[in-house]
Amino acid sequence: MKFLHKYGTRTNEIRRARRELYLRISMVIAVLLFFAGMIIISKFRPRIDEDQVPESALNVGDPFNNPKLIRLRADVEAILNQIDGGPNGMEEMQALERAISLQREVISLRGSEVAPKADLDKLEELLTMYDVDMGRFLMAQSMRLEKEADGKMENREYEEAIQALEKARNLQEEIDQQYPRSTDRNPSRLHRLNNQILSWQTKPLADEADRLKREAFSLVESGRFAEARDSIQKALEKQQELNDSFRSSRSASMARMREFEDAWKLVQVAEEASLVQTMTQEARSALSSEQYTLSIARAEEAEIIQRKIMDRFPELEVANPEILMDISRLKDTAASLPAFKELNALQESVREMLRTRNMEPFKNKVSEWTRATQAFIREFPNSEYAGNLEMEKVAYLHENREDIPGILETVYGNLLPVEGFKDKLLYRTEVPQSLFFQVTKQNPSVKKDPALPVDSVTWEETGDFLNKLSWILAHPVSLPTLEQFKAAIGSMNPEEIRATAWSSENTSREIQLVGTSKPGKNGFYDLAGNVAEWLSGEENNLTGRATAVGGSARDTSTRLATIPEESRSRTERNRFVGFRFVVDFSE
Repeated sequence: MKFLHKYGTRTNEIRRARRELYLRISMVIAVLLFFAGMIIISKFRPRIDEDQVPESALNVGDPFNNPKLIRLRADVEAILNQIDGGPNGMEEMQALERAISLQREVISLRGSEVAPKADLDKLEELLTMYDVDMGRFLMAQSMRLEKEADGKMENREYEEAIQALEKARNLQEEIDQQYPRSTDRNPSRLHRLNNQILSWQTKPLADEADRLKREAFSLVESGRFAEARDSIQKALEKQQELNDSFRSSRSASMARMREFEDAWKLVQVAEEASLVQTMTQEARSALSSEQYTLSIARAEEAEIIQRKIMDRFPELEVANPEILMDISRLKDTAASLPAFKELNALQESVREMLRTRNMEPFKNKVSEWTRATQAFIREFPNSEYAGNLEMEKVAYLHENREDIPGILETVYGNLLPVEGFKDKLLYRTEVPQSLFFQVTKQNPSVKKDPALPVDSVTWEETGDFLNKLSWILAHPVSLPTLEQFKAAIGSMNPEEIRATAWSSENTSREIQLVGTSKPGKNGFYDLAGNVAEWLSGEENNLTGRATAVGGSARDTSTRLATIPEESRSRTERNRFVGFRFVVDFSE
């Protein structure tokens, strides 16, 4: 043992060690007993409310035999029986308050910690009944006041409406704070009413600010700019007052403040913006009547004012750089008017020379037109007339000026009239590869030969050829319609058609040189056979298809005699499909 080791093995030392051990054990047991006693006392001793003292010794002993407790409980039950079904008036509510007071006295006499659970539950029941009924009573008044406030607000009785709504809010606040067991407690409604009060308090001021802003814009439209600036200044001050005094209101948002600030800026420059618009319109009107000097002057004045607007308030829509660019473009357009008129004169001269086939002056004039066009682009790059210069056309005519005389000779030598179509002449053969290449510098044909008809050309590719040829002829050029094609065939019967057509029976299904078959009665070659020919196809614009008519060298003569028509894709390439064209001399 520890103690034996400490004091040795002598008899007196052993006895001393034992006594010391017993003493320590006794002290531990005493401490444990002390704490156990304290716990028992604190758990089972009766407690009395701090603010109440037992009236007598009646609370000592068996509580169920205590006469006072029995009497108090009976009084509570009597009151409850009296207001059975819930209190309906102030007298019943006062009786309920009396019952609560009596029930609290019952619990106080017994002590809250040792009172029976039934007494505590009874008190909770009474308190709940009281809170629920008081909450219902106050809520009815609050709802009535809120409805009354809404009516007054609709009639624009702002002060009376706010007073009524504040009373409704106060009643809801009373329910939430003083009657915690009420089923009418509604913190969200209280929050809504607070916000609504704030909104209504700010509504007259916000409405006035909005009215002044609308008035300012109306004055701007009427041209009364000074009055407009005065109105928008007042509107901005009203909104600033809102933001300073009612920061929690929706009408006092920063977004709304920015809206009024932007409106203020817009009104400040409204007169200048209107002046810019007026001067721009005057400049354009002067340009329309070819008074280009006046147009330039008005555009320059508008440009100066617009720059001031941009410097002052660059963030506004009326300070959009596009407006300044439009004014600058208008000024350049006016300045370019004499040069543009000169270009139009050159273009008309070239057009007339092409129509009369006056080639020597044409070559010089088209070169002059090209140089003038290039100079125009350099000097007036922003002119609105730049889009009307037909750059592609003048460049094409200039680049091909040496080939154009030969093209004109070929085309005019092969045009024939079509009966029933005045001033419209049809090319008498299919377009040969030589002519197609001269005009487009391309040849999509499978079998290359200048005298063979161009083949494997899509309907869309014919558009490029026709457009460029119309530049050369200075007359509209197009694919023939079905009516024009049949008019060119005329009164030929099937036997005559078979006799003049290149078919599978006399060509071994090979395309023949243009103009080598027998011509028809109207002088046209290969309207049936050799290669099928694209028609204008205007009726098929929405389908992406077009008609190829007349058949080809791979068809029998019997089929060719019917002048077959085939619907094809406009992007299709077929080595048995070509075309011819119509020139309109009526324009």
